[in-house]
Amino acid sequence: MARAPQEGANRSKEIKRQAVVIVHGQGEQRPMGTIRDFVEVLWQENPELDTPGETHPRPRPIWIVPDDKSGLYELQRITTPEHNGRRTDFFELYYADLLNATPLRNLWRWIKRLLWVDPGYVPRHMRWPWAVFWIITVVSIISALGALLALPKLLSMDWYDHFTSPDAARGHIISLTALGLILAPKFARWLAVLKRIPTQLLVFIIAVGVLDSFGWNGHVVNLMVLGWLAYLADNLLLPYFGDAASYLSAQTETVQSRQGVRNRGLALLKALHEDPEYDRVIVIAHSLGSVLAYDLLHILWREVGPTKDNPPCAEAEAAVAALTRLSPKRRRTNGPRSWWRSIRPCNGQPSRR
Repeated sequence: MARAPQEGANRSKEIKRQAVVIVHGQGEQRPMGTIRDFVEVLWQENPELDTPGETHPRPRPIWIVPDDKSGLYELQRITTPEHNGRRTDFFELYYADLLNATPLRNLWRWIKRLLWVDPGYVPRHMRWPWAVFWIITVVSIISALGALLALPKLLSMDWYDHFTSPDAARGHIISLTALGLILAPKFARWLAVLKRIPTQLLVFIIAVGVLDSFGWNGHVVNLMVLGWLAYLADNLLLPYFGDAASYLSAQTETVQSRQGVRNRGLALLKALHEDPEYDRVIVIAHSLGSVLAYDLLHILWREVGPTKDNPPCAEAEAAVAALTRLSPKRRRTNGPRSWWRSIRPCNGQPSRR
């Protein structure tokens, strides 16, 4: 969003300022988690920003100050020094706290809608993920049925005699060794090198040891697969995909949370838009945040963006033309001014962003 010149505005021409809004994706995101990583990659360690005679070696310095735009004291603004005549302020649009109470039924309705969608409506680039989703669902059902049928036999098994038999010794050694590799670095600093071993790999080795202790009993395999799927559902499915289920599904239970997320986002964008310190605002979003960002810009555009009732000025036209030129396909087919063919000129009147 590019700001047009305003009457009576005497902003400094030496150093311009821009605001960059980072919208995180789904999952139990921590405040400032996404923005810190983004600033590190884009600004602090980015070799493309190196200029001859630069006084700030990498990592480039930043300043972290309270954020007076988002309305959340958990968030802070990250500011950069001047670079090529411009300073940048990074803001984070944080919304995970507004979607953290997704009811399980909302998640189930969303999953059911994804499973039973007409295959013809599945985009080509999403067909493999959709197929994998179906495979995981079928495996979960088979494992649940297998564990249910095996439950009487598992309850009647003499667990103590089986675990103390010589046949189970090898499995015990495998499991205990992998468990020791996980716990050892927590008690001895000189064993910190063991942290380089992926924890997921060690957990998998523990599972192999347990199965070997039971002689690779098929009933135990079903029970372990079911337990693994239940763990994923509790620690990944609801916390991670629950945000998508809450925001992407318009249900009675989701109206309030969807409204709260949009209100917070619109408040931040409006505050930045009305601040004369910034000559442009850039929105960068990821995953579910890209859907939210699109919704916010769609709502905000009617109020502050160029429309047939609020035509763009020359600066706004130039900004959108520059954005259009970033798309080679659109440049070849329509030309950089194609977006504005139906928009009247400014006629000398100042226009909003």
